[in-house]
Amino acid sequence: MENPQKAVTYIEIEDYLVLEEASRYRHEYLHGVIYSVQGEPVRGLAGGSLTHARINRNAAFALHAKLRNTQCEVRTMCTRGSA
Repeated sequence: MENPQKAVTYIEIEDYLVLEEASRYRHEYLHGVIYSVQGEPVRGLAGGSLTHARINRNAAFALHAKLRNTQCEVRTMCTRGSA
């Protein structure tokens, strides 16, 4: 028995941003497709979950270690509400 295929609809970035602003939960947008982010409902201006923060931190640490002794550096930033 085959697994049913999920329908994927392309969405413009502007439409995604409008939907994301109104959503209680956060999502990721990649090449026109919206993906659900598992975690806590949105709290605060940044809009990320604890899981998202941990992934961001771990990715930055891993990149920092790989780039040690090079001219490159790792920078992280908020995508919303940052000054």
